[in-house]
Amino acid sequence: QKRFVQNQTMTKAKSIALLALAFFATMGTSWMSNATAQTTIWEEDFESYSANEGVTSNGPYTYTPSNGKWTIETGSSPDHFKVKESGSDLYLEAKETDGLATWTSEAIDMTGVTSGTLSFWIDVDNYDNGNGNGGDVINVQVSYDGSGFTTEYEGNKHTNGTYSVNLDVCSQLQIRVNVDCDRNDEKAYIDDVKIEGCRVWYADTDGDGFGDASNSTSACTAPSGYVLDSTDCDDSDSAVGGPTMWYADDDGDGYGDANDSQSACSAPSGYVLDSTDC
Repeated sequence: QKRFVQNQTMTKAKSIALLALAFFATMGTSWMSNATAQTTIWEEDFESYSANEGVTSNGPYTYTPSNGKWTIETGSSPDHFKVKESGSDLYLEAKETDGLATWTSEAIDMTGVTSGTLSFWIDVDNYDNGNGNGGDVINVQVSYDGSGFTTEYEGNKHTNGTYSVNLDVCSQLQIRVNVDCDRNDEKAYIDDVKIEGCRVWYADTDGDGFGDASNSTSACTAPSGYVLDSTDCDDSDSAVGGPTMWYADDDGDGYGDANDSQSACSAPSGYVLDSTDC
């Protein structure tokens, strides 16, 4: 009887599998990718830096790369908190940080983002409890629109992998990773920090790359014929793009003041295209 039930179950499972295969053969997998695909808003994979960029035991104990995308701050005698290389992969490594150390992103523009997800890869070595109560610390925080940082992810000694959190809708945010690993050979690794989401797109009917602010839609990837720009002055004419810079002509001589300007689709009263008035 047991073998019969097993065979029935296997036959049913095979039938379901065959139906699923038939569905995919007919429909493909585009429905799945469309459901999950999102636009990358901001990311940092550390691949554009040189090994050893960051903070070392010799100081200084604050470091910002030339592109300004993030800042590292540590105590006064860390072993290091810097970019490391393993094979062809670059990532951030913190070792014996001498108290709390932070990696903080630049302020990230979230204008027009209607929903977002923050993902990151974190691993730790030789951590103890990692809950912030006398143990090692690894957590990820977010600041929305200049407010204080709130913890979105709390790691522990078992942290190892890619994690993600849903983000609130905002105009601007910053990401902070807090690390505290003081004992010998305690390390934390950070990589692939990314914000993905859905955002507002604007119709570009004339195909000039400038979008119509009055014709928009929210989507996770760009709909056909839509762009992120919303500054088109006439979306029915590809020869007309975004706003022009105009300069004040207070004395009415046809020459504008380079220090007094406005961006507009047509000339504001008292403004001209010229900017060479003495």
